[in-house]
Amino acid sequence: MRDVFGNYVIQKMLEHANQTQINLMFGVIQKQVAPLAFDQYGCRVIQKAIEVITPQMHKSLILQLLNIGPRIMFDSNGNHVIQRCI
Repeated sequence: MRDVFGNYVIQKMLEHANQTQINLMFGVIQKQVAPLAFDQYGCRVIQKAIEVITPQMHKSLILQLLNIGPRIMFDSNGNHVIQRCI
C-alpha cells in the first residue's frame, strides 16, 4: 500500500471489490491507518477506501484519525485524508 506502484493495485482492488473483499481489505488498512495517512502513497489508498467503505467503517476510520491528533491536518499527505473524510 505504501509502494509507488502497489498503491494503484490496492486502489483498483478496492474499486472493483465486493463487500466481503472490502471488509477484508479495510481490516488490514485499519491496522495501519497512521503510517498510511502520513505516507505519500498510503494516503491514496485510504482516500480510495473512504469512497467504498460502509458508514460504520467510515466512523471507525474517523475515530482513529482523531486519535492521531492535529498533526495530521498539517501533514502534506494526511491533510488529503482528512479532506476526503469531510
